[in-house]
Amino acid sequence: MLTGADGIVAGMGDARLPTGVRPARSLAVTRLSPLVIAGLSAATALAYISASEDTSDALASALLEVPWLPLAAVAVLVALASIHFLSAACALRAVSGRRLDLRPTTFVQVAAAATNRIVPNGIGGTGLNFRYLLRAGVAPGAAASGLAALALLGGATDAGYAAALTAVGPAIGLTGAARELSSLTAGGVRVGQQHLALIATAAVLISAVVLARGRRAGRAGLAAGARQAISHARALVSRPRRLGTAALASTATTVAMSAGFVLAVDVWGQAAHPLPTGALITIYLVAAAAGGATPLPSFFAVTELALIAALVLAGYSSASALVAVVMFQAVTFWLPLPVGLWLGQRLRKSQLL
Repeated sequence: MLTGADGIVAGMGDARLPTGVRPARSLAVTRLSPLVIAGLSAATALAYISASEDTSDALASALLEVPWLPLAAVAVLVALASIHFLSAACALRAVSGRRLDLRPTTFVQVAAAATNRIVPNGIGGTGLNFRYLLRAGVAPGAAASGLAALALLGGATDAGYAAALTAVGPAIGLTGAARELSSLTAGGVRVGQQHLALIATAAVLISAVVLARGRRAGRAGLAAGARQAISHARALVSRPRRLGTAALASTATTVAMSAGFVLAVDVWGQAAHPLPTGALITIYLVAAAAGGATPLPSFFAVTELALIAALVLAGYSSASALVAVVMFQAVTFWLPLPVGLWLGQRLRKSQLL
């Protein structure tokens, strides 16, 4: 039985029309009419504008006044954020040992990023990925091993990225990384020495939480998980192609975000002597690492404050540093929050989380 518009059309085809009444026009013509009307209207408007010099000049002036560069920068930042989530999905697929669908896996990364905005140290996102892997049929120990391998690869690739900037960067035009890295490292050591008690307290709390969870899991569960993790780790090490794919995808996530920060500073930052690209990338890497290591939720804006402080110390005006960092973080960091929360609900309804 047909329903909706198709059913109505079919029923009309079977019925007899009164004498003198023409059949209704076909559905294709009915749908085409608005397009024809819109096309004729657009052609008439263009003809009028081209015939009027005053209107043409006014339109040209209005187009010139539109801030095309910031709008283009925002569009590029959205594209870079999309590349970031897509690369994160590829990395998770590589270490999972399963053929996960790319689209839902990417959506999970956006949802995990939204959770990380609320829960510090990436715990929320890791838990969401862990649940997704379990739903995909991965054993608990293997899922934990895969996420641990992903975390290790992320740290290693970030360190390799920073090392490559200092070693090879000057040869390809990415200068300033070594000097900025040494300066920021020295400043970070001073801050760490001043807040050693806070860092030690945070480490003790994290260790206590891990031990408490381990006791609740029970010895049998821990033993089974350990066996699964060891088996998964061996299988992953025996497949260097998967490891290489995961490492490349993990590097792509960092490259995309660092490129976005460089773009934001170039567009909105103002300084008498702007920093070179290598120095800006180093600032992003150090600030992101500091924000991720701090046992505070993202709402405390630790990463944002670190980025702004580094730019101001480098000679950028306070207002321009604030605008550059806010625009960068708003598009690449905070915009995924509502999108990720919505995707998380959809994924739960689809039984993927």
